[in-house]
Amino acid sequence: MKYVCKRLAAMVMVLICLAAMLAIPASARTDLPTVISQAKEGVVKLFVVGFSPDDTPAAAAVGSGFAVGQKGSTPEYFVTNWHVASAYLSEYNYAFDSDHVRIWIMLDNFTISDVTGLPSEATSVACSIVSIAESGYPDYAILRAARPVTECKPLPIRSSESVKQGETVVALGCPAAVDDLSANVGSHDITATRGTVARHMVMSAAGNTNVLLHDAVISGGNSGGPLIDENGNVIGLNTYGIVDSYSCAIYSEYVTQALDQMGIPYMTAGSSISVVTIAAAAVAVAAVAVAIYFLLRNRKSAEKYPAGGVTPGTVPGGTVPAGVYTPSFRVQLPDGRIIPVPAGKVAVGRDPNCQIRLPESAAAVSRRHCTLESNGEFLILVDEGSRNGTFIHGKRVPAGTKVALKHGSSFCVGTSENRITVC
Repeated sequence: MKYVCKRLAAMVMVLICLAAMLAIPASARTDLPTVISQAKEGVVKLFVVGFSPDDTPAAAAVGSGFAVGQKGSTPEYFVTNWHVASAYLSEYNYAFDSDHVRIWIMLDNFTISDVTGLPSEATSVACSIVSIAESGYPDYAILRAARPVTECKPLPIRSSESVKQGETVVALGCPAAVDDLSANVGSHDITATRGTVARHMVMSAAGNTNVLLHDAVISGGNSGGPLIDENGNVIGLNTYGIVDSYSCAIYSEYVTQALDQMGIPYMTAGSSISVVTIAAAAVAVAAVAVAIYFLLRNRKSAEKYPAGGVTPGTVPGGTVPAGVYTPSFRVQLPDGRIIPVPAGKVAVGRDPNCQIRLPESAAAVSRRHCTLESNGEFLILVDEGSRNGTFIHGKRVPAGTKVALKHGSSFCVGTSENRITVC
């Protein structure tokens, strides 16, 4: 009897192993070059143009993005960075609002009209912004293409929290520094760089954004492209270059939360398992269950095991390397512009020397009206003895008095029409 029980136990273990093997997604057994080749089909090159109020093209930028959607579907939704979708100009600390930006997915080659300076309709698909981090943090945007993009395939998304230190990762995108080396680069020429996850961290200087620190090389143009694992799952959105050899990808959870809120379907890690594989695994598991039942039905269970679970870990805090300043505050001006607040004391007014300059037409604003300075936690506002005053909730701020502002706070300079909001 003992011999029979041992034989049955051995058979059960074999069945369990077979079921486990069947349940492993095929992508987990695919070599990395093949995974990269398949994942590239979900990555796009974006061309973004910012327009002035008179509808004249004022700035252009190139970035990356990736497709999301159900398995086997033709995608119409794409993910990228806020600073890509807003044509953010770092040298001027200027971001265009969504009403003054046009975005295209480049399909075949980088064909720009000599007349309009805009992409050719034959080789691009226009996009609209359906969700964006208005404050710039976390740095993501969701785009909707004017038509389903048959040239792309949606990529599965995996939780960044599940990623372990030391995992192999690949950054996919369209770095301008690389693409500029050849005159024959098309939108399908996606660059792939390999690295490892160095750590999880919270970027306090980027609105306390959760990020994956990794050493896969990225540069301008990579922004908005996916960071994938060895199975082709998106685990983060490449966003920041920090110091030499290190980059940051914001958590995929920011993206999936936005997609969930809008009811946009997307694939998750493991959702590429075929129905046949799932059925085979189910049969094997059922066989195991039957064997265990007949083996133990006449025996009293010796002990019971409580159901187990995995509790998501918290992300340790991190700091931005010394010498690198990333604004933790932005302000939205009365004309809709969103401007990062530079380091140090920043002057607000109509004087050309003010770092945050309001137009001459804002006559109620003094030449040097007030100052703003970040202490890391708050944005400190000080009225500089302005003629018409600085107001918070309708009350005038005494000149020279320090007032601590936080994200979402607003104040008026001169009149209520000149409202500035902290982002």
